[in-house]
Amino acid sequence: MKKSLFVFVTFIFACFFAAAQDTGEALDEKTATVEEAVEEADASLNDKTVAEANAPADEKAGEGGEKASENAAIEFSTGEWNGNLYTNDFIGIKYELPQGWEKYGDEEIAAIMNLGKEFLNDNQKKYAELAKLTTVYHILTNNPLTSDTVCLVTEKTFLGISANLYAKNLKHELEAVKSLKYEVDEISTREIAGKKFTALKTRVSTPMSSITQVYYCYRLGKYMVCIIATSKSGDEGIDAMLKAFR
Repeated sequence: MKKSLFVFVTFIFACFFAAAQDTGEALDEKTATVEEAVEEADASLNDKTVAEANAPADEKAGEGGEKASENAAIEFSTGEWNGNLYTNDFIGIKYELPQGWEKYGDEEIAAIMNLGKEFLNDNQKKYAELAKLTTVYHILTNNPLTSDTVCLVTEKTFLGISANLYAKNLKHELEAVKSLKYEVDEISTREIAGKKFTALKTRVSTPMSSITQVYYCYRLGKYMVCIIATSKSGDEGIDAMLKAFR
């Protein structure tokens, strides 16, 4: 889960940077904090990998609501935007960009995943190569006025672990990060766009602000589908963002 955890920490950093602009905090200090957090998370990775391998069979197989659906048979796809409406038949989800929000384009997402522009010109090559990656970003959107952020990610899981076990491992890793002082709630569930997601809510506080970030995950075949919602407005902000999914 190393790559995905780095992504999560990066998103929290983005929120902190937005706050830093308001409070006058130095960017290099925030960068140092993120680097410390990534190092701490990596330090616990080996133990969690062993824990995943030794997980009980029922946890690896997944809960009843998480068995591979017919969507898993659909060819892997990053989905597509038609105006402000995003559709992904592979995941079986749609997302309507809220008014005032901005979305990352294909080139911006490719840059984040260290993929060249020429890669985007051949859809067949694009999907074939993306399917080989462990972590793929499908949508990245944000509200420039509030810094609220929504991310849709798939992560390839090689051990067939359930969303509940995935969330437990993530919870353990986040609690091990001391430099960002996470407050991590107990694992719960939530229905989004007609699907049952496993939810893990976290908070990171500074003297000037508090940021809520929730991870919603469900297993789709060999992939873990994750929606990551980040807001400075707490549960109210998160709830408003999730209404965009259908």
